[in-house]
Parts: sequence; structure tokens; C-alpha cells
Amino acid sequence: MALDYDSVSAHIRHTLGGDISAELNVLDIINNAGDFMASMYPWRWLEEVVTFQGVHNQAHITLPIGFAELMSFAPRGLDSRASTSLARFYAVSAQEIWDKREVAVAGDEDAAYTSVPLGAFYFAIAYDSAAGTVTPVPRMEMFPTPNSGRTSTKHTHTDCVGNMTYRRSWTPITLTTSPFICPQFMEPLYLQMVRAFTRGYEEEDVATTNARISEVANGPLFMTAVQRDALIEATTLRTVRRSSPTTLAGVGGATQQQG
Repeated sequence: MALDYDSVSAHIRHTLGGDISAELNVLDIINNAGDFMASMYPWRWLEEVVTFQGVHNQAHITLPIGFAELMSFAPRGLDSRASTSLARFYAVSAQEIWDKREVAVAGDEDAAYTSVPLGAFYFAIAYDSAAGTVTPVPRMEMFPTPNSGRTSTKHTHTDCVGNMTYRRSWTPITLTTSPFICPQFMEPLYLQMVRAFTRGYEEEDVATTNARISEVANGPLFMTAVQRDALIEATTLRTVRRSSPTTLAGVGGATQQQG
């Protein structure tokens, strides 16, 4: 069944045999367990596809809320099949973006648009915290800056359109009515993480949170979730723990001997 606040908080009470301490917060436990579970493996169920577009005279593109990792993007400048009549994107290091911006401080002067190929946009993903005044979030730093007046070099914001596959983070539970965004096969692992975090916080003199979540991370619930997650694409080359290196994953996690 789908998780909700009441069912998860019931597990918190059950593992303690009562309510949590007044100093702790149920939502914190719920989200800490979710954040850790989402970060412990590159889950396929956290992958999303989105279209991104440049903004006129803005040197960056805002990424989706919860963006965690860029996995792929298109059209790539290094792909010889990409149309030269459309924008193409090059993923480079942040240092390269800063180096290129030396051509024109903000990347929006004439020299910036002629220093790159026709329709080419270079980008790097970097954190921005508004000089330490807000929570850091990743964004795409662009060069040159998309500008509606740069039609001749195909660097307008309407040209600056692409697609990406990215991995998102855990969707925070902020209200008692917030939905839990995770597939059903992940629920047993998540609930064990919730119980481990709960007892780690409440009973750290018996066993710390690190010890408890380490036990879950090295147990069959995690291994089975990894195998189930990988079944979404049979051709994906993933390192999945097997009982023997001479066996292959079969349907439903079964194994088949190599011939």
C-alpha cells in the first residue's frame, strides 16, 4: 500500500513502544531517512526527463527543484548528428566557463558570441547561494549569455533549448498530507530506514544511527531493492551484488548460471 504520514509515524511509535521525545520532530526523521535512502544508490526510479530553456540576458538556467545529478543531455555539440542549424550544448568544467567569460565579463558582448561556434552554448553545473545568504542550489552556468538580439549567431534564448535526464533527490515531506514519492518496492527499505533513524536518535547509547543504518544498508532489503530497480532496463550495466560472480541476474532477482 502507498505510504502516508500516519502509516510512517505508526512505525516510529511501534519501534519505540511509544511516542518520540518532545525534542525530536517526526518530519525530521521521515525526511532524514528519505534523504539517506535516496543518496545510498543511483536509483533508476529517481530519474526524470525535462526540457530546459535559456532566459533572455541571464547567464544561467534554473534547474528543477530537487536536482541531484545530470545524467545526459541533448543536443550535444560533440554529436556529429546534431543539426548545425539548432543550438548545441557542450558540458565543460566550471573553470572553462569562467575562462570563457574573460572574453566579456558577463558573456553578453559581441566578442562572446563570435568566440564560440554557431549556436554553441557551453555550460557547467555549479552551486549558487547568493553569496551565502540562501540555501545553495545547483544551476547551469551558461556561456555565452542567451540574448534575443543574437539571431545571426543563433544564440537567442529561444534557440537555447535542450533536453536532459537528471536524477532528483528525495521529495521532502513538509505536511501531514504530503504524498510519499517512491515506488512500492522501495517501501520496506524506507520503513527500515525510518526505524533505524528513530532508534538511533532515541537510543544512541545502545547503538548509534550510523550503526543501525549500516546494518540496513548491508542487508537483503537493500540488495533486493537494487536488483528490482535495475530491472527497468535489462541492458543497463550496473554493479549489482550477486551470490557468485559467475551468475547472472534473472527475472525477479533469480540467478542463472552462465554457460
